Amino acid sequence: MLPLFAPAPAALPAPLATYHPATVLPDWPARVEKLRQWQQRIASGYVTSQKEEALQAEFLTLVFGQALGYEHERPDYRQLLLEKKTNVDGTKPDGALGDFGADGKGALGGPVRAVVELKDARTLLDAKQKLGLTAPLTGKLALTAEWKPWSTALGKALGRSLNLPEKGEWLQHFEQHQQQQAAARQRLARLDADLDQLVYRLYQLTPAEIALVEGGGGATPGQE
Repeated sequence: MLPLFAPAPAALPAPLATYHPATVLPDWPARVEKLRQWQQRIASGYVTSQKEEALQAEFLTLVFGQALGYEHERPDYRQLLLEKKTNVDGTKPDGALGDFGADGKGALGGPVRAVVELKDARTLLDAKQKLGLTAPLTGKLALTAEWKPWSTALGKALGRSLNLPEKGEWLQHFEQHQQQQAAARQRLARLDADLDQLVYRLYQLTPAEIALVEGGGGATPGQE
């Protein structure tokens, strides 16, 4: 098993020097064969016919585990975990690389050094990414109505500051969310008013009684 993050060598090889992977990895042919297995699955049409979720564990185990050599099978220590929940925002990337040891609670824990996100073969990776802004806002981000504290809360959730392109896209997403919230409040207000009218008709309240219920008029306390 190779170290996940080995220190830099004392001296780099000369430019264009011949590299012999078999001298570094004695099982190099076996690792190449693993990659050829995936190549054959691509050629057969198997990969293009499957969705991301169906290929996730198979791809990560074969390529990152068996071919690249990240430890993925030991019960007490691994360098590759599937769908490990992050500490920053609680999301679960497809794969996580790091040094994960037993945490004493029957699970593996440790710092995540890198995450792996997969897309199926039909996804155009050169297309402009939407930064995952189609998901509904939840928690504090859903309740904050002003942009400045909202963007501050978002930065804390992400664990970093937003760059200008991200701010523009998130601002647009924030404004759309506020519009949706305003429309939802208007719908609730209409439903509430309709429900009030149904109750008034059910109990056959007079206009004076309705005004008293709504606090808009009627007799004052102590008067009849």
